[in-house]
Amino acid sequence: MIFEIRPVSAEKHLLEITFRFTATSSLTELQIPYWRPGRYEGGNFPRNYIGIKAYFEGVALPCRKITGHRIAVETPQGKEITVQYEYYAADLTAGNTYYDGDVLLVNPVNCLLYPTGLEKEPFTLSLALPEAWDCATTLKAEDDQGDISVLQYRAGDLQELLDTPLLAAADLKNYSYIVEGVKFHIDVSGYFPENPEGIIGDFRAFTETQLRAFGSFPVDEYRFLLLFLPARARHGVEHEKSTVIVMGPAAELETKEMYNSLLGIASHELYHTWNVKYLRPADWTPYDFTGPSFSRLGYVAEGVTTYMGDLMLWQAGVFDDDEFLTELSGHLDRFMQNTGRHNLSLADSSIDTWVDGYGRTAPGRRQSIYTEGALLAFVCDAMITDGTDGDAGLWKAMRKLYETVNPSQGFTEDEYWAALAKEANKPWTALREAVVDGTGALENFIEGALPLLGLKSEESGDNKKETWWGEKHIETPGNGLLVIYVAANSPAETCGLWPGNLIEAVNGTPAADFFRNATESVLRNSSVELTVKKGYKTRTLTLVPDGNAHLKKYSITQNPAGNTERFHTWKTTLQAST
Repeated sequence: MIFEIRPVSAEKHLLEITFRFTATSSLTELQIPYWRPGRYEGGNFPRNYIGIKAYFEGVALPCRKITGHRIAVETPQGKEITVQYEYYAADLTAGNTYYDGDVLLVNPVNCLLYPTGLEKEPFTLSLALPEAWDCATTLKAEDDQGDISVLQYRAGDLQELLDTPLLAAADLKNYSYIVEGVKFHIDVSGYFPENPEGIIGDFRAFTETQLRAFGSFPVDEYRFLLLFLPARARHGVEHEKSTVIVMGPAAELETKEMYNSLLGIASHELYHTWNVKYLRPADWTPYDFTGPSFSRLGYVAEGVTTYMGDLMLWQAGVFDDDEFLTELSGHLDRFMQNTGRHNLSLADSSIDTWVDGYGRTAPGRRQSIYTEGALLAFVCDAMITDGTDGDAGLWKAMRKLYETVNPSQGFTEDEYWAALAKEANKPWTALREAVVDGTGALENFIEGALPLLGLKSEESGDNKKETWWGEKHIETPGNGLLVIYVAANSPAETCGLWPGNLIEAVNGTPAADFFRNATESVLRNSSVELTVKKGYKTRTLTLVPDGNAHLKKYSITQNPAGNTERFHTWKTTLQAST
């Protein structure tokens, strides 16, 4: 079976895709994947497919849609069928397919349909590229390439094909390093420092630490496919042998904030090679692309990975103490602002990513498998560290799972919690019942875990301007302010503001201009008239500050009076134990 992808219009972001296969029956069903790995929601990919047609010897075959993602085609059995369509590749994220004349990013899972029943067959992918372009992918290249402008790759089955991205560009640069005999590539399109030795050294350091934690690497090579943009972006997606990371503005890579963000995403995605790609919940083994793939283990897939990705940067010496605790504090800060922890359990929230996706939900409806999941992982790490006198941590339980779970079967929730129980004698059942299956209890466990590692939490007023009104917002075109968070009992809540409202003006001045120029004294003490769009209505609200900082900032710091020795062993336990 052969797929051919050919860019046809940079201005229109169009790809021409041709697929040839041998029909095994008189009626073939073509499936457009419902979702992509790493994003636990419906992808709505059919919206980008244009003019799907099937042919036999140049004659069009009858086609009809039977679901939004499936097409039935009348096919002569045993004959080669050709399917053609155009794909609209205009949305650039790490998980999409995109083409603009300067770069081509192919995520096969969203741009390739396939005939059901042939998922175990090998596939060939032919990619036509503009002259002088290069391509980076972990798909195996065919030995005889012939025309170098048309590259051919092969995949052993559908799972491999759909989970292997390709990044192509004229400016593609390649760097590499080797750890434990495995070659790791850094493929870059866009801005990158002329002397990237420091970046390569940091990547090597966290890679070495992660391999030390697990003892081996499940694949024979790995690629970091990095695309740096002039626009603001921050997104990464894991794959079996690679990750795609899209970041910008590229010029800000020189800043500590952007650089640490790159390291955080890269470490997170590399950890996924074990946790999710190889060590996978049974619900996702193998991937089923025909519909939703529910699992209550999202807090392990994403929460553990989020926490361990940062922890490994710290234990590798890439992050210093303050940088690591800043990341941990950020999770605590977002957690305390999310009242969803009182309304839907963490496991139920894992299911409900499929209900309302990754966008803004009804305020306070559910928890985040990333934020709350990371804090739960921190609690588990603290409990194991304490229960083993610093000799082990959550990393060791994950290693034992990696060594014992059959990757063709995956692991269950019970098996995950049993792995924790084998490492330390702690009240795991109580933690699971209260935090994973219950609501509102995680903050108590966090407070109990902090002193086990020589830490404490602090609360202070946020130093941003929103402090005095008690809301958070983002600027929109036209100088409006879109409200994204409102603190309970704040002046913003009292006057009637709510997430999703658009503040158009303050005292008759465009809202963004007013807020940008206002002094702290004005925001803290002056009543204002807000012109606010609420749904289809525009209303005038009177906001009266009361002089108190309603947005609180929560941070985790070392406790000088606490167990400083345990803090040190927590940092060094991985190196000392392996």
